[in-house]
Amino acid sequence: MMVVNPLIAEGLSRVVSFSERVRRGASARFDWEFIAGVTLGLAIAAAVAFWLTHLGLAYVERRRHSPLRLFHELCHAHGLNRMEVQVLLQLARTRQLAQPAAVFLDPNHLDARRLHGSLKPQAAEVAALRQRLFAEPN
Repeated sequence: MMVVNPLIAEGLSRVVSFSERVRRGASARFDWEFIAGVTLGLAIAAAVAFWLTHLGLAYVERRRHSPLRLFHELCHAHGLNRMEVQVLLQLARTRQLAQPAAVFLDPNHLDARRLHGSLKPQAAEVAALRQRLFAEPN
């Protein structure tokens, strides 16, 4: 058996020694130092496990309610392909929208006449997205 930590090795030797004394019928004298160490170790392990669980749940909760996740869920609900999603994201960034999903609420965000420089070449795609998302004729 390979033991890495000397403290663990000492603890294991105390447990083995205690169990041998109990098996031989010798009086089982409690080693309060050992018991306190084990109790402290278990308390620390429980606290770390609780802390890690709390961090993990907080991370999951933040991801569940993120603006970008809502945006992607709306894209999926509307059946948008990858290129259309990228155009909408680029549009939200150039308009400096705090919530990228806002492009699904206001058709003015998809007005091809109000596009900024980098999106002008994609005016046809933006107009098609506006018609598709807001069911407006051209």
